[in-house]
Amino acid sequence: MYQPFATSLRAILRLKGWQDRRLAVEVGVSRSTVSRWLSGQQEPRKLTDFVNTVRVLGVTADELLGLTSQETGELVRLFHQLPMDLREDFSEKLRKMVEDYQKT
Repeated sequence: MYQPFATSLRAILRLKGWQDRRLAVEVGVSRSTVSRWLSGQQEPRKLTDFVNTVRVLGVTADELLGLTSQETGELVRLFHQLPMDLREDFSEKLRKMVEDYQKT
């Protein structure tokens, strides 16, 4: 059975070089709770635990739920760091690039 939360959480921890103990401390849950998350036995029962996990890992909720790739999440985070006028300019240029690419 595919368990997107557990799969994504394991991948993110591996990329960060974190152990379950560190995540437990940072989020404020027990190590056994994190172990159950990683094994797919359960997912966070409290919204605050999920939100804290997203926050301390520096990922999006979509990434943690396996809805987007980590690369996509990184691009979104970078985009949101741009000032609004640059976002609009970038969005316009990106749309044009995609349209031009689709014509080929």
